[in-house]
Amino acid sequence: MNSFLLTLTALLILVLSALFAAPLFVDWDDYRPAIEAQMTKLVGRDVKVDGEVQLIVLPAPYLKFDDIKVANADGSLETPFLEASSLEAKLNVGTLLTGKVEAHELTIINPTVRLQVDGTGAGNWSDLGQRKPGAVFVPSDVLLDSVRVTGGTLEISRGGSTAFVFTNIDGEASASSLAGPYKVLADYDFEGRSQSIRFSTGIIDDSGKFRVKTALRDPERSASYQLDGSISGLRAMPAYDGTFIMRVSKFETLNVDEPAQGDAEPEPVLEEGEIFIEPATEPVSEVDPEVVTEETAPRGLRDATSFLEVKGPLSATPDRAELTGFELTLHASGRPQILKGDVALDFRPPFKADATLAARWIDFDALFGAAGTDNRPAPAAVVRMFADWVLDEAAKVGQGTLSLDVEQAGLGGDLAGGLALELASTDGGVAIEKLNATLPGENRVSASGSLRKGESGPLFEGPASIDGSGLRALTRWAAGDRAITGQSFVGDFSLSADAKVGEGEVVLSNANGAVSGTPFGGNFLYRSGETNLINIDLRSERLDLRETLGGEPIWSAWLPSQSGEAKPQTPSEGAGLSGSFAATKCMRAWRSANSCCPTSRRAGSMRSSLSPMGISTSGRWRSSRLAP
Repeated sequence: MNSFLLTLTALLILVLSALFAAPLFVDWDDYRPAIEAQMTKLVGRDVKVDGEVQLIVLPAPYLKFDDIKVANADGSLETPFLEASSLEAKLNVGTLLTGKVEAHELTIINPTVRLQVDGTGAGNWSDLGQRKPGAVFVPSDVLLDSVRVTGGTLEISRGGSTAFVFTNIDGEASASSLAGPYKVLADYDFEGRSQSIRFSTGIIDDSGKFRVKTALRDPERSASYQLDGSISGLRAMPAYDGTFIMRVSKFETLNVDEPAQGDAEPEPVLEEGEIFIEPATEPVSEVDPEVVTEETAPRGLRDATSFLEVKGPLSATPDRAELTGFELTLHASGRPQILKGDVALDFRPPFKADATLAARWIDFDALFGAAGTDNRPAPAAVVRMFADWVLDEAAKVGQGTLSLDVEQAGLGGDLAGGLALELASTDGGVAIEKLNATLPGENRVSASGSLRKGESGPLFEGPASIDGSGLRALTRWAAGDRAITGQSFVGDFSLSADAKVGEGEVVLSNANGAVSGTPFGGNFLYRSGETNLINIDLRSERLDLRETLGGEPIWSAWLPSQSGEAKPQTPSEGAGLSGSFAATKCMRAWRSANSCCPTSRRAGSMRSSLSPMGISTSGRWRSSRLAP
C-alpha cells in the first residue's frame, strides 16, 4: 500500500510539473486548427482564429484568443456574425475538478455583433449552439462571475438595410448558468447620444421562454424606457409580451406648480436574478414662472410639454408591435392632458404606424399656445402650431394614420367640443379624411382635404363647411375678441366652400350658404401683408349682416389701424356693414337692376385705416348709420 501511495504521489508531482512547464515549451499556435475545429463543433458555425493563441493551465487556468471570428448564418467570414480583437478567460481550477466551469473573468475586447432579421422574422442567431454529432463535451454547469465587454459594436439590420447601430459599448454581465438568470449593465452610444441599459432575466425554460426586466435611459433627451414581460421564440421568431413605459422630462420648461412624477414607493420583493428598476421621476423646477419671456409667442408641443408618459401592454415581434389600451399623459403649464388609445407599428418596409386616441379633455392652448396664461394667441395661431406639429410627425413616420376623438378642448381661450379627426400621411403631406368639431357658440364645422408644408407654413386645401346659430360669437372668438363672445346672433346660418388657407391667404371659392333663411353665394379672399387685402364677390337677393356680425365687422381685426394694431370696438362704436361700405362712396344710388359698386376702390377701412378692398355684389344694399 505504501509503495502504491508513493508511486501515486510521484505521478501527481510529475503531472503537475508538466502542467506548469507546458506553456513554456508548447507553441499553442500549432494547435490552432484543432482548436478552431472543436470551437466550430461547439458553436455550430465556422470559427476562425487569425491571431495568437495563449493557454496557461497553472497556477490559474488562463485562455486567450486574438482576432477571432464566428461565421454568419450563410457561412460568410467576410462579414461575420461576431468578430473581436481578443477574448480572454480566467477559470477556477477547483471547480473544473468537479465538472463545473466557473469563469472569474471573461473579457471581450472590441467585439462587433451583427444581428440580422430576414423576411420571415427569423434571426441569424437561431442556429447558434445547436451541436452536431461529434461535438465536444460541454459542461452542464457554467458559472460566469463577470463578463466584461469593452469597445463593442452592435448592428441590427432587417432585409439587408441597417436599422440600428450601437457603438462604444462598455458593460458587464453575470450569470449563474448558461440558462440564466442573467444580469447586464452597459453604457453605449446611439446616434451620437450616450445611453445606458440594465436588465435582468429569469431562467430560460425548456420552451425557450424567459422573463425580462429592462430599463434604458437617454440622458440627453431626459428619457427613460422600461420593459417588464416575457420573451419567447428566440430559435424562430422572437416575441415580447409584457408592459411598456416611456417617460420624457424637460426640466427647463417646468413650473413651480408642476406636480412631481413617480412618488417614492416601497421597493418590491424581487425574485432571484432580478434587479430593481427605479421609476423615473420629475423634480420640481426652481424657475420662477414670472420670469418667462415672450409670453405671447406660440410654442410647439416639444417646447410646451414638461413631462410625457406612455404606459400600457405591449406585444412585439421583429415584424410589428402593438400597444393596446395604453395611456398617454402630457404635462403642459401645470395642466395634465390624458389620452388613451391603441398604436400598431408595422416594421416591414415600408414602415407604417396606425394610432387611435381619445380624450375627455385636451387644452390645445396649453400644448400649442403661448407660455403665459393671460394673453393667449388667437385660435388661428394655435391651429397653425398644431398643423406644423402634425406635418413634422408625419414626415418622420412616412406612412400612417391617426384617429383622434376629444370630448372637450380648450382652444383660443374658449371651449370646443366633439372633435373627431382622421388623418393619413401620404407623399410628405397629410390627408385630412375627416374633421368635425363644435366651435364656440354651438357652431359646427367640418372639413376634409390636404395639409402640406408651404413656403411660410402649413397649407390646407379642401372643402369646408360650417353651420349654426351663433355666428357673431364665432367671429368674435375667431378674431380673438373674447370679452364679448357671449353676444350671439339668434338665427341659423350655413356656409360651405372650397377653402385654401395658408401662405398668408384665406380663400373661399364656390361659396354657398344662408343666413336666417336667405341664401347667398360667391367668393372671398383675404391676403395679409404690409397692406392687408380683402376681396369679396357676393351674390344674394337680400343679406343683412348687422345683427350677425355686430356693429364692427369681423375684418376690422384683419385690417390694421394707422398705428398698425387692430382696435376692437363695441357694437355701438362702429358703423354697420352697409355703413362701412357706404364710406367707399359706392352707395350713392340704389341700383334697381340688382347690381352695385364695381371693384377695387380705395376705401376708408372700418373706421380709420386705408386698405384696398374689392367688392362685387348683386342684390340690394340698405344704408345704416355711417361712421363719423
